[in-house]
Amino acid sequence: MVELRIESDEDAAAAPVRWIAAIRNAMNPTTLVALLLASILIFLVANPLFQLVKDSFTKASDHSFTLANYVTAFGRPRYVQALINSMELGVAAAAFASLIAVPLAWGVSRTDMPGRNFVHVMVLASFLIPPYVGAIGWILLGGPNAGWINKAWMAVTGAPAGPFNIFTFWGLALVTALYSFPLIYVFTKSALDLMSTEMEEAASILGAGPAQTTLRITLPLALPAILGSVFLVFLEVLGLYGTPALIAIPAGFNVVTTQLAAFFENVYWRARAMSPSAARAGIANRWRSARSAGCCSPMRWRLPAFRCSCRSTSFCRRRSARPGRCRCHRRISRFTISVRCCSTS
Repeated sequence: MVELRIESDEDAAAAPVRWIAAIRNAMNPTTLVALLLASILIFLVANPLFQLVKDSFTKASDHSFTLANYVTAFGRPRYVQALINSMELGVAAAAFASLIAVPLAWGVSRTDMPGRNFVHVMVLASFLIPPYVGAIGWILLGGPNAGWINKAWMAVTGAPAGPFNIFTFWGLALVTALYSFPLIYVFTKSALDLMSTEMEEAASILGAGPAQTTLRITLPLALPAILGSVFLVFLEVLGLYGTPALIAIPAGFNVVTTQLAAFFENVYWRARAMSPSAARAGIANRWRSARSAGCCSPMRWRLPAFRCSCRSTSFCRRRSARPGRCRCHRRISRFTISVRCCSTS
């Protein structure tokens, strides 16, 4: 019994030593760097997402829990339609990009077609072209009225209109895919380059043709990389704003990004119209534009007046001024800016 008690005392004395040793082993430079990077990632990525989700369930007036924000967001058909349009655009653009990228990657990696290196370099160089700039280029090419392709077609055939119209849903999907397919190309080509050719050679020895070998062996082996890159393109298209702003809005439909931009723009202008300082700036701008248009003699202009849209109040900032013949109105939200020709009596 005495020996057992002595051993238990030794174990109790050695426990803190073991804990200290374990902490020292855990606090090595690699662990510290990993913790630092994880903290930075949580602060830069997880924190904004958490704040966004938290505020979406918060009432703006008293900061209480509410689901009214989601009811408002999904209660209007145009908001739901914008979400559906974004999903359809993502699927269509990813499908078009796959049809372009997968055969191109297979041709560069698995065949001896001429100009393989040139094609590979050009595809990689397309990463340097922003989708916004590419959309402008395709508008110049495929615009229904002034597009170069349509103008050439009408000049050659004498037709009253061209065959292409980029301002459609499918035109937007095609333009988006043309600047998203390099991502699928890079993933697919890397998977094909790293893939062993032993199974393909065995299939050829057993009598399988190139098409059968590609469809039954090569593509199934590269399928995980293809599906992962297609999903990345789908997510990228969901967050794209520049190309839909140039093509979708003139085409008469919205996606999520353009709908959000329109929503914040309307809120901004409403707040701007209700701001007194901004209203005074609008009065001054309207006054200067009226002067430049020759509305009245410049010598007769003194100070602008502000008039409410309900026409219940009207004043000129100089009491001795009397209104002249000219009155120019500009409506901003619920107010009307009234610029008068005021002169002293």
